[in-house]
Formats: sequence, C-alpha cells, structure tokens
Amino acid sequence: MKVLNTIIHDLKIIKPKIFRDKRGYFFESFNVKKYKNIILDNHFVQDDHSFSKKNVLRGIHFQHKKPQNQLLYLVEGKIFIFFVDLRPKSKSFKKQYSLILNSKGFKALPIIISDWNSIVSFKQNT
Repeated sequence: MKVLNTIIHDLKIIKPKIFRDKRGYFFESFNVKKYKNIILDNHFVQDDHSFSKKNVLRGIHFQHKKPQNQLLYLVEGKIFIFFVDLRPKSKSFKKQYSLILNSKGFKALPIIISDWNSIVSFKQNT
C-alpha cells in the first residue's frame, strides 16, 4: 500500500496493493491495523454505496454538527472530486484540492471531518 499526501493536511490518497491472477484481482479495501495512522479516527461505523448516472453532481458535503471520517473507493466509472479544508485551526485552512478518479486506478481517499467535498460523475454507471 502506498500513501500519498495532498496539499490538504490529513487528506491522503491511498493506493492499495493489488493481487492479480487469471481469475481477476483482490485487494484489502480496509484494514484497521494498516489505516490506524492514516485515518484520524478509524472507528468504522457506517458503509455506504452510491450509484450515479453520467454528469450527476452528488453531494456538496460538509459535516459540522455530527462529523464523520469517510473512506471513498470508486468501484466503477470515473469521477471528479473537489475538496476544501474548512477547519479553522488546520495548516491548510481554505486550501482546495481536486482530482479525477478512475475505477481502474484502485485509489482510496480517506475524507476527513470538516472538509467540504463534492463529486461529479463523468461516466455512465459510476
């Protein structure tokens, strides 16, 4: 597993190790021991799944009253995702970061509490 930093403090890009063979592939999408230093509070309380048609804007998320860390994996398709750090005491307060995720890249994003984020699907069935 590789962990890449972004310009937003505590927002990481995770590239899991992919095990491939003639049957397909396998990777760990979450392991509490491996993620304990990556995700600030890795107490996993909820697992969600969404499906979008092409050009759908999904969410404009900002959790202030009941913040939750999130771990985003893209199962199929391609998305544009945008972040703004809204934590006043953060080293990267008001900084923004965006990227395009493609499901073939198998990247994960641990989304930190109090970050504003929004996702747009670029492909059908994302």
